[in-house]
Amino acid sequence: MRQTLKRLNQFTHTWLGLLLSLWVLLMAVTGTVLYYKPALLKLTYPALELETPVSQAQAARQLDQLSSPLTQGYAYMPTDNAPWLEVVDQDKTHWYFGHSGMLLKRERHGDLIDIFVSLHHDLMLGGTGKDLLGIFGLASVLLVVTGLIRWWPRHGFSRRHFTVHWFSLKTRKGLQTLSELHKVSAALMAIPILVILATGSAIIYSQPVNKMLVSLLPASGTQPVIPSPVPYATDWQDRFNVAKALFDDASPRLVYLSRDRMRLKFDDEWHPNGRSYLGFSPQSGDLIELESVRQTAQGNRLSHTIYPLHVAAVGGLFYLIVSTVAGLTLIILPVTGIAYYLKRRAYQTAR
Repeated sequence: MRQTLKRLNQFTHTWLGLLLSLWVLLMAVTGTVLYYKPALLKLTYPALELETPVSQAQAARQLDQLSSPLTQGYAYMPTDNAPWLEVVDQDKTHWYFGHSGMLLKRERHGDLIDIFVSLHHDLMLGGTGKDLLGIFGLASVLLVVTGLIRWWPRHGFSRRHFTVHWFSLKTRKGLQTLSELHKVSAALMAIPILVILATGSAIIYSQPVNKMLVSLLPASGTQPVIPSPVPYATDWQDRFNVAKALFDDASPRLVYLSRDRMRLKFDDEWHPNGRSYLGFSPQSGDLIELESVRQTAQGNRLSHTIYPLHVAAVGGLFYLIVSTVAGLTLIILPVTGIAYYLKRRAYQTAR
């Protein structure tokens, strides 16, 4: 029975590896590069290299001056890491604004960075691509688990389980190097790799994951009540002032221009765009929506940690380095796995 399970595990790992290798390689390359998206944007477009972030007042003034089609999109507020105001219209064109006006615009798929974003998000296939990403993501978690089972020592760990012997890949002993490099790199980075793959899959299936977590951890507080008299605001600076009065320790991060709505981030919140909401009536300007993430279900708050873990938006430089190394390891694994398989098949055929 044990030998049957062992062969089944080996068969599953081998064929999942062959089927998923190109996908893992694509996700690893694009995902690792996108950890450094703001820095790459500055490097690619020197106009974005601002000495200081655009202030909230400057951003509000720019937002109030926008015209169609930009007013039908959404905007990311300036941060220390991305100091510009970024507006995304309905055609997914990105418009960047500095302290006093527009700096540049990036057409959809107009550069390698945006192509990487689209490939990583949906394989440039829209909803079909996201469906495929979900299936491949879950299968990749199984791939890592079966690999760990295959590697796991039966009689305890020793130094040899973490040793790579370096031989020329042109020789038969190169098979040993490929095998050990594949196993050791996966074993050493198994936890961060599983975090990346599991959180990526959870993002694709965000709604069922959120519902499951809320059902498991339903406890929540009481949402704040819209004050009386009802706050009123007809421009973005006034809306930001209302947000400041109601959420003193939160700042606007994502603005929905067509709906006069914004998301806010608390200082201690992991999610880079925050998950608290303010919304105003487009007709009257009255405040009609007020939601604090701190008063939502515990499961809901837990689900909002998935995205920042996946994009390394939490944990500072240390977690960014760990995630980067995990991404590089995910590049090594399919390369060494496929090379080992092909080289071994070639030696078997030559016998």
